[in-house]
Amino acid sequence: MASLEHNCNFLEPLSNALVYCNMAFVISPSVDFSQAGSGGYLGLFNETNNGKPTNHILAVELDTATTPQYDDVEGDHVGIDVNSLKSNKSEPVAYYVDNDGMKRKEELDLRSGNPIQMWIDYNGAEKLFNVTLAPIEIPKPSRPLLSTSIDLSQILLDSMYVGFSAASGGIRTEHYILGWSFNKTGQAQNLDMLKSSFTSQEW
Repeated sequence: MASLEHNCNFLEPLSNALVYCNMAFVISPSVDFSQAGSGGYLGLFNETNNGKPTNHILAVELDTATTPQYDDVEGDHVGIDVNSLKSNKSEPVAYYVDNDGMKRKEELDLRSGNPIQMWIDYNGAEKLFNVTLAPIEIPKPSRPLLSTSIDLSQILLDSMYVGFSAASGGIRTEHYILGWSFNKTGQAQNLDMLKSSFTSQEW
């Protein structure tokens, strides 16, 4: 599996903090999710296929709800999901600030309505998968929020689709992708959201 990089700017406002509201960057062998569930299923899985290795799905989820059966961390969190809603690794949504050589963690709020940028990097040689977050005006932090070892060659097939999925609970919610770039063989294009004009699309 070669290295890949993904860069995304998103906005996830919530009108009710008590409902499921989540979105995910997804690599999948199919675009047919007609049997997928809403809410906690991310629009990707359902009760019968969740956790099956035949899914061949990789997702990086951004979730505002804690689901105990999936061992979710408390509150807003980001997780790396392989074929399952139970994340391989997850952390509360935050980013690292370099302050006089010390890395200080600052919390982020998915309910705030403020744009957030996410970088996803995979080194095929080292089999190292990193996820980094920051407010839109902050350059990419040198330390990722999540870093874990994954062999994507055992998960992804020769032909895959790249995109996003979103799901909500009992009331209407909105998810916005303000811009994104992807490169399966190297560095993805940088997104300068402060100098560019993007039209958001309501889903």
